[in-house]
Amino acid sequence: MRPEVKMPASELLEAAVNNPQAFQLGRKLNSIYGSLASRKRYDEAKVQAEEFLSQFAPDQRLDILRGAIVSAHLNGTQCGVIWQWGPAGIDGKPRPGIRDMTIEALTKSGLQCRTTNSELVYYSTSPVKYFAIRLSSVWFFYYRRYYELKGMPVPDHYIEIPEPPQPGQEVVMLPDGTRRFTQVWAKKQIQGLVDRGQFNNRTVSLRKTNEGKFAVYNEEGVQIAFLSQKYSGGIKAECALVLRLPLNNDGNLICIVQYEHDYVANQASKQ
Repeated sequence: MRPEVKMPASELLEAAVNNPQAFQLGRKLNSIYGSLASRKRYDEAKVQAEEFLSQFAPDQRLDILRGAIVSAHLNGTQCGVIWQWGPAGIDGKPRPGIRDMTIEALTKSGLQCRTTNSELVYYSTSPVKYFAIRLSSVWFFYYRRYYELKGMPVPDHYIEIPEPPQPGQEVVMLPDGTRRFTQVWAKKQIQGLVDRGQFNNRTVSLRKTNEGKFAVYNEEGVQIAFLSQKYSGGIKAECALVLRLPLNNDGNLICIVQYEHDYVANQASKQ
């Protein structure tokens, strides 16, 4: 049977927040394995993953595997690379491989293991202090704010923002002779903000709209997004969150977050 990691596990999410470099390497590991496995080149995928991990010290490998688990969780995908057996020995039995390193990474993180006849599950017994959410329409609200600050007409709906006539085109000429940025431009700005760390450790407030959705506001009281209803992290009431590890997703954000009171308490404990 293939083991399962029950997410969200705060220990793994916290590890990704505290070691973003290992998290990014975990994303790369998933990409290396997934690009080959998706073409059913499973043996080659396993070898490439093993060679990638072999470049790093043992403790770093454990951090990378934690990052791979978190990355797959954020993307809503399976993390097949972490359960790969090692190559077969002379006796035909598999030697230690990525699977063994994964089990070590999970147990050293404090996760417990539950075994039944049909499943093997690693799970956290700690309170949920970190969890994942998705913020939608981030690029749209950025676009609106940009034009508002420029004193130019502000679009009320997505359809008012021109789509690029050519792939990747950032500016178009309208029939009245004015130039307007496209959706491509707005989404590119969000990628730049993420790359420069502009969303890191920012506090956002969630306020319920008349339609029952949660609007997301920054510290200045400006709306920057909506909370995804499908990937809401189980949030049911208005609250304040801190964006700990935000990732760009086509102009929107996938984030590991903390409730603001947990973040403040955590920072105070470090002083």
